[in-house]
Formats: sequence, structure tokens, C-alpha cells
Amino acid sequence: MEMLKNNGVENFRGGFSGSLSEEQEILNELNKYSEKNQVVAMILCIVFAGAQYYYVGRIGKGLLYTFTGGFFLIGTFLDFFVIASGNFKDAQGRYLNMPKREGLLLKLRGVR
Repeated sequence: MEMLKNNGVENFRGGFSGSLSEEQEILNELNKYSEKNQVVAMILCIVFAGAQYYYVGRIGKGLLYTFTGGFFLIGTFLDFFVIASGNFKDAQGRYLNMPKREGLLLKLRGVR
């Protein structure tokens, strides 16, 4: 069995019928999306200005939004649409996970 190390995640390359490039593509796809859920971030955005940033680990911007009221709610309003469009990123620069995409990623990981 050959041991692979990708982005701090160790995998055993045994029983995988595809080539290394196929496996790397799957790992890249998995690392592109955050574990954080897009719907949760949208709800937090509505409930409390800055909560969406605390949720995704961007504490500094969360504090800024908290003390300015989400830039007088204009920033919070814009963030809601950025989150809804799927372009909102977490602290590691990964896009938030959508519910449909979550099932696909779990299948790729072999959880389901």
C-alpha cells in the first residue's frame, strides 16, 4: 500500500481503481469547499450582524460588523446575497457548502 499525503490529510492508495490524477482531482474538489453550511450562514446573517463571520472563522471582520451594525446594515444586506450566490468564503478561503453539494462530497469521501 502506498501512502499519500495531500494538504495534511493522509490517504492509503490501496483499492482505488483510478489513476493518481483522478484521486487528486477528487481531493482538490473536497478541499475547495468548507465544512460550514451555506444555509446556516444565511440564517446567522439575518439574525445578528457579523454572526456569519464568526461562524466561518473570520473573527476580525465579525467584530467590525458587530461594532458598526454590519456597516449600518448595508454590509449585512450585501453579505446575504453573496452567501446566497455561493461566493462567500471561510477563513481558509474555501466556499461554503450547500446542502445538495454536501451529499455529493460525503459520497466522494466514502461516508455514505
